[in-house]
Order: sequence, then structure tokens, then C-alpha cells
Amino acid sequence: MIEGISDILGFPPVKFGFGAIRELAGLSIERGMARPLIITDKGLVEHGVLKKLIDAQPANFSFVVFDDIPPNPTVAGILAAADVYKAEGCDGIIGLGGGSVLDSGKALRVAVSHPGPFISYLKPDAKIGPDVPPYITIPTTAGTGAEITLASGIHPDEHTRAIGLRSPYIK
Repeated sequence: MIEGISDILGFPPVKFGFGAIRELAGLSIERGMARPLIITDKGLVEHGVLKKLIDAQPANFSFVVFDDIPPNPTVAGILAAADVYKAEGCDGIIGLGGGSVLDSGKALRVAVSHPGPFISYLKPDAKIGPDVPPYITIPTTAGTGAEITLASGIHPDEHTRAIGLRSPYIK
């Protein structure tokens, strides 16, 4: 972890280095996750990245996987993940992927914890409160910064421009 920098800049804590992924189960428990939903995309499953993550965890680490995040984060993708989260009794989110997965995870935090239709939170005056499930990001790409920002670009559908979801509670 980079000590002190998170406090100064308001960034979430950062863990990095060879073998850091083996700390995931412990970090999940520290953050109150007994059964997190791991969200990712088909490409990372196909290329064995999800398997490497799972293989690095202790056998008693309980989790559920949703691997159908689209290349651009959509409301439909988020609602599908929310259905799995609720049906499986999940209590936290782990995002494994690039900007689309990580932005979807931020939006999923709102979708599973706030009342009313999720799409109503895609407006500048949306009231997003602090009661969101814990979230751990595992970025697999460099450049988007989605793992530390307080915004998320969500497409109402796959043919529409992204709309910003913004809140200090979703980073």
C-alpha cells in the first residue's frame, strides 16, 4: 500500500507489487465482504486472467462471478449484474478489468443499494448516498483511471453516448 498518499489525495488505498493479488481474500474480509460478486468480461475469462485471480485465493474464499460486462458499460449490463448480486446474496463487489468493468462496478454499487430505477441516478442532481457496498478494483489496463475517480460513464444502451454517474461515494 502507498502509505499516506491515499489520505492526502482522497484516493482509495492502493496495493501493488508481485503477489499483491494474494491479498484479495483478506482485503475483502477487512472491508466486510463475506460473499463478493466478482465482475469481469468474457475476454479476461477467455485469456485466463480470472482463473489466475481465483487460483491465488484460499480455498475458503466465497464469491460469485458475473462475466458479462459489455465493452462499454450499459444500463442493461449493470442491471443484469445487480440481479445476480441480489439473487446470490452478495455483500460487496470486486471489479477485474479495464475501464468498462471498473465503471460498471461503481454503477453497480448504486444499483444494488439505492431505491428507484437505476437510470434515475444518471443525472447531475442525483442523490447518491454513502450507503453503498464495498468495492475493490483490480485494473487490468492502464490509462482510464477508473479505479480512483469519483465518476463513471454509463451508456443508457449500446447505441447512446455515455452519461456521467458522479459521487464521492462510488470511488
